[in-house]
Amino acid sequence: MTILWITENYYPNQGGMAQSCDRIVSGLRANNIAVDVIHLVKKSRRRTKGNSVIGHDYSWELSDQPSHGLNMLWNWLEQQTTQYSKVVAFGSHYALIAARNYSSWLDIPLVTMVRGNDFDTAIFDSRRRPLIADVYTNSQQVICVSQDKVRKIARLFPEVNVNWIANGIDLSLWRPMKSYNNRRDQIKSQFPANRRVLGMIGDLKAKKGGKFLLENLEISGLSEQFHLLLVGNLDDAITEHLNHSDSKISYTHVPFLERHQLIPYYLSCDCLAIPSFYDGMPNVLLEGGGLGRPILAANTGGMKDILSHGQDALLFEPGDPHQLRQCLYQLAQMSHEALEQLGSNCQTMISEQYTVERESRSYQLALAEQANLELELVAGQ
Repeated sequence: MTILWITENYYPNQGGMAQSCDRIVSGLRANNIAVDVIHLVKKSRRRTKGNSVIGHDYSWELSDQPSHGLNMLWNWLEQQTTQYSKVVAFGSHYALIAARNYSSWLDIPLVTMVRGNDFDTAIFDSRRRPLIADVYTNSQQVICVSQDKVRKIARLFPEVNVNWIANGIDLSLWRPMKSYNNRRDQIKSQFPANRRVLGMIGDLKAKKGGKFLLENLEISGLSEQFHLLLVGNLDDAITEHLNHSDSKISYTHVPFLERHQLIPYYLSCDCLAIPSFYDGMPNVLLEGGGLGRPILAANTGGMKDILSHGQDALLFEPGDPHQLRQCLYQLAQMSHEALEQLGSNCQTMISEQYTVERESRSYQLALAEQANLELELVAGQ
């Protein structure tokens, strides 16, 4: 079996979707499934070919004329001798368009992988909604990263075969070494003493609820008990709130960092906050929890799928200010030992249930057209 995989999110791109794409492709290749990745790039870049263990990586320029670029890509594909078994669309607008057309022209099944933003934004966009409706209904199956997305897609398009496969993480490659612990100590020494460090890490756009967290932290009267560590790109509303003359929030902002550079910053947090209004399954959830960091999160998306309030996280309903403030009170009052136990429980749960091996095996079964029941058992137990 050889897969034609089309995406706009792949290395060397930054961000969670690119990380997930690289991880899933690597897992499939490790399970002897050949994957040829077509990485659609908008900036001027020559087409490149990089050999992998099994399959190839290509970069294809769309520039400022995407339709021309995709037509040229089809001309190139027609000249290739590889016989593909399936086309995979991994999120984003032009990847969906290309994969939908190419699967029909090649007369092979289409598999669409839904992460978070690709559905959340398109479904309420009058220009993009017809595209995802066409892509989903013409897919052999749609694979979602959260059960929330499965329910929404199934109810909008009941004829679609839609399944859930959660993200995974390889904790053998994601663990604190001595150098990370030393760097953690350096980072923490710059924070105010006797305050709990509450971290938000990633691309902190509007849907991530950053401003919502800041507002309720101030309303709760607990601002002086916390120091915020913000790592990544900040939404304008967060920046404006922090820079307001009346803001009493103590914070440190660190620009976007490469993934493994984040480890000492994760370790510097007493708790990680994921206050999203809606979401897929953010990598921060598994990365932070996998390092034993307690998590304060909205009960939505991937958080709702895997976390349990009071057992391995503190959860509140998305957008509920009263429940959020209650969690903040609880977080402020918890003993150090209780907080560490919460993080340890989360780490154990992730290490046992959300491994990269399980994720890879689930995708292997899905793409090999195993029975849906077998897929659900692997992905959802």
